[in-house]
Amino acid sequence: CELLSFLTYYGPSPIPACLWSLFPRIYQCICGGATASFPLPPAVCDGWAPDFLTNLLPSLQNFIARGPPEVFMSGKWAEVGRSYPEMVFAMATKVLRMPGLGAERDCAAGACLG
Repeated sequence: CELLSFLTYYGPSPIPACLWSLFPRIYQCICGGATASFPLPPAVCDGWAPDFLTNLLPSLQNFIARGPPEVFMSGKWAEVGRSYPEMVFAMATKVLRMPGLGAERDCAAGACLG
């Protein structure tokens, strides 16, 4: 996560396509959703790292702010037909609905995406 944060912050702007290709993978680690190009085992098909959003937040914010924003707003994960803004909303929603002890920190991170 720190490496991705570094690359999205200090790398060229607009963010290159090779880094944008990682955005759907971040979505998958939080929300799940197996695809033909990236199948997931049943144990993680609903995501395996929603409680890791606090670590992913700097990278996500860099994608949104340095993408540039126009690229983020018009971006789409063609394989599943979801736009990048829809994906961010889904990630924030999943994290905000997480139950359990310690979820407050994750909810605060999810609120930062909104």
